[in-house]
Amino acid sequence: MEFTLKSADNLLRIFAPHTYTPAEQMVSTLIYSGSRNGTLQVMKVVNEARKTRLHEYEPEDKFIRHFHSCTEDNDKRLNMEDYMEGVFPVVSTSMVLGLGQNLKRVRCIIHMGRGDPSAIVQMVGRCRRGGNGGIALLPMEKERKNGKNSLTDCDDKSLRGEDTQMDALALTPVCLQVALTLDNLVGYIPMSFDDPHYQAEVAREAAANFPPCDCSNCKKSEADAIISNIQQMTVDNFHAFWKDPLSIQKDESLKVLVRKKKFTHLKPDCSYPLVVASHLAGHLELAFGLFYYETLGPEPKFLPSDFFGTAQATAIVDHINTINQHGEINTKLIEHVIGGQMFSGQVDLLGRAIKEWLQGEFFQNHLKNEAAHLRFVEDEVNQLQKQREEYLRQHAIDVKEQATKRRKTIAAQKAKMKNREAQEGIMANDAERKARSVARTKASNQKQASDSQSKAERRWKIAANKATAQENRSKREAGFLP
Repeated sequence: MEFTLKSADNLLRIFAPHTYTPAEQMVSTLIYSGSRNGTLQVMKVVNEARKTRLHEYEPEDKFIRHFHSCTEDNDKRLNMEDYMEGVFPVVSTSMVLGLGQNLKRVRCIIHMGRGDPSAIVQMVGRCRRGGNGGIALLPMEKERKNGKNSLTDCDDKSLRGEDTQMDALALTPVCLQVALTLDNLVGYIPMSFDDPHYQAEVAREAAANFPPCDCSNCKKSEADAIISNIQQMTVDNFHAFWKDPLSIQKDESLKVLVRKKKFTHLKPDCSYPLVVASHLAGHLELAFGLFYYETLGPEPKFLPSDFFGTAQATAIVDHINTINQHGEINTKLIEHVIGGQMFSGQVDLLGRAIKEWLQGEFFQNHLKNEAAHLRFVEDEVNQLQKQREEYLRQHAIDVKEQATKRRKTIAAQKAKMKNREAQEGIMANDAERKARSVARTKASNQKQASDSQSKAERRWKIAANKATAQENRSKREAGFLP
C-alpha cells in the first residue's frame, strides 16, 4: 500500500462514494485497528472516501459504526444486533471483536495494523463463518523505518518478534496459508520454498486434499485484480470478485480520492552577501523591465514594477540556493515564490536572467574574491594549526623535562632521607652499645664487690673458727676442759 497504516489512507482506494455503492449494497465488512483512536481514524477515512464527511460522529449511521473496549455495553449490544440484522454493513473495531464472536454475516476483513500473525489469523477467522467464502485484506507498508524491507534482511532464526514476523509475512514469496500455519507450529515465517518445514507442510496439505490456496502469493494476478477493482465490489458481484476477479471489468468512472499535498513554505536559504544579493535582485528587475517593454511596447499603461518589483525579486534571491541546484534552474519554484507569472514566458525569462547573472562578470568576481578569502582563511587556519602543533610539541618537551626534574628531586630527597635515617640508626646503635657496656661494667663491679665481701666474711669465719679451736686446745691443756 502507498500510505502508512496509522493514517488509514489506504482505505481511500477501497470504498466508493455513497452515490455509487449505497449502504445496502456494501459487502458486510469488519475493519480492525490496533487502538481505539485507530477505529475513529478508520471511520473518518471511510466517510471521506464515500463523501459523507462527519458521519463518523453519527451514533446510528447506516454505513459504519465502531466497536471497542470503551464502547458502552448497551451500545455494543445494540450495534451488534443492528449489524447482524443488516442495518449497517461496516464495523470499525479493535481486537475486542476478534475473539469469542461467531459473526456468520462477515464476508470481508480488513486489518489496519501490525501484531502477532497468530492473533491476526484469529481476527481474520471472523470471515467466512457462514461457509460462503470471503476476502481478507492486510495492507502492508512498502518500506518500514528500521524494519526488514528485503529478503536479504530476513533470517528465519531471527524472525521471532511481532514486527519482524509481520515484515517477513509481507516479504515472503511462499504460500501465506502454509506460512501462517508454520508460524503457529514452529514459531517463524518461512522465507524460501526450500525450507524443510515448508516442504513438509505442503506435502501434508496435498496428502490431506486441502483446497487450492487463494492467497496473494499463490494467485498474484487475481489479488491485483481485486485491489484494482475493489471499489466496485457489492453484494451482487461479490461471488465473482471472490471466485473470478479477473472477469471484473474496471469502471473508469470511479476515481480514487487523492489528498492535496500541502506545500511547505521554504525558509530563505540565500548565502550571498547583502551586496551580491541586492545586485542579483536589481538584475532581475532590469531583465523583467526589458522583457516587459518588448512585450507591451515602449509606452505601456503600467510600470514593470507593478507586475514584478523589489518584493518578487527579493523572494527569488531569498531562495536562490534552492532554485539553483547543481547548475539547474528550478523554474517551478521561481513561479511559486513570485506567486505565479503575469505574462507568458516570464518565468523562463527570469531563469535565463539568473543564468546570465551567474555567468556574468560581477558574480564571477565575487566567486574569485570569495575563493581568495577562503584561501586566506585556510592559510590562517594552517598557520594557527602549525603554531598550535609547535606549542603542543614544546609543551610536551617542557612537561617531560619538568617530570624528569621532579623525579630527580624526589629521588634526591629520598636518598637524603635514607642517609639521615641510616645515620640516626648508627647513632642509636652506638648509644645502645654504650648503655649495654655501662650496664655490663656496673654489673661486673657489683659482682666483684659482692665476691670480695663474701671472701672477707669467709676469711673472718675461718679466723674465728681457728681462734675458737686454739682457745679450746689451750683450755684442755690447762685442764679446764676434759
